[in-house]
Amino acid sequence: AWVATVWQLDWPSTTVTETGNELQISQQKAQMTALLDSIAANNMNAINFQVRSRCDAMYKSSYEPWSSDLVSSRGMDPGWDPLAFFVEEAHKRGIEAYVWLNPYRWSSGSTWSTDMDNEWKEKDMLIAGTSSPEYITFNPGLPETRQLIVNVIKEILNNYNIDGILFDDYFYASGGTTEGSSAPDYALYKASGTTMSIGDWRRRNVNDMVADCYNAIKETRPDVRFGISPAGVSSKSVSRYSGLKTPSSYGVTASDWQYAQIYSDPLAWLEEGTIDFISPQCYWLTTHSTAPFGPLTKWWSYAADYFGLHYYASHSVSYIASADKQSSWTELASQIKLNRQYVENNAQGSIYYSTKNLTTGTRSHLKSDVYSTPPTFATLTFATAV
Repeated sequence: AWVATVWQLDWPSTTVTETGNELQISQQKAQMTALLDSIAANNMNAINFQVRSRCDAMYKSSYEPWSSDLVSSRGMDPGWDPLAFFVEEAHKRGIEAYVWLNPYRWSSGSTWSTDMDNEWKEKDMLIAGTSSPEYITFNPGLPETRQLIVNVIKEILNNYNIDGILFDDYFYASGGTTEGSSAPDYALYKASGTTMSIGDWRRRNVNDMVADCYNAIKETRPDVRFGISPAGVSSKSVSRYSGLKTPSSYGVTASDWQYAQIYSDPLAWLEEGTIDFISPQCYWLTTHSTAPFGPLTKWWSYAADYFGLHYYASHSVSYIASADKQSSWTELASQIKLNRQYVENNAQGSIYYSTKNLTTGTRSHLKSDVYSTPPTFATLTFATAV
């Protein structure tokens, strides 16, 4: 399950308003343990805890301020470490502890002014997209940006006994970034001396960041797994690969908007081997007209196997619940069965967005149907303690 902390979507429901407030801290801890108990009781075995959503931290960080979703004022020390607590409590319950990070996003309307934020502004490390309100990210074209992300990851690896790291689907600014001479990174693009188009240069920036993160993980903690959860359809670059079938040949005709809007090219990460697994957001029903879940999951499993890597579907429980005329658990169960039917490379699994939407009723129905057997760990051990 995805546990979203941005805007307090899943956790926590309340903030700490003064450092060390024992009542507020105990409330946050109780909510976390209740969440973990529910996941464990329904035979699920891994959680992605969002610890960095807007260049901030749900843990003690040397590089970024405490999150305003955890405390009442961005940068204020809460007096406890949610990530350390999460890892310990997850492992007690036989649950793998993954951290979920957003690599670039700084703001989607808010204006931050901690010392760290002000330093990033002064160094011109931030760029804005074309959306309104402004969607602001770190500039992916700067080596300093890649180094900061690597530093963040290394610090987590060295200080917390996590089992994996997962990125979500945000890269360049959501909503788009102009490619003309008025683009915020145009001067940097021209100064690079590249012969690539600005779009290809931007995709290369993202790919290089992914590679830097993968290498840092394998050099620091090779037992930790690294994956990315991009948008659900990736077709623009299929023609680069000899013999790779298109999504349309499987019956998926939805557009690949991510390629030219946020400069995300998931097939490049698979080709370059800079992730251990991919978990695309296959957020459509089995009856969808252009991206039906069955053909989509079948193609992704095939594509991941083409490159020798694993695929795990990400499902949107909130979308299923709102769009499906049947009960959401019936649709979810059908999707899980399709995953199992079409699995290649013996890699099967599902990740659910988000925990809040994965209601107790839905979980219990899944447990009685497709998750009736508790997970076994005969060949799986948690990451080495640090």
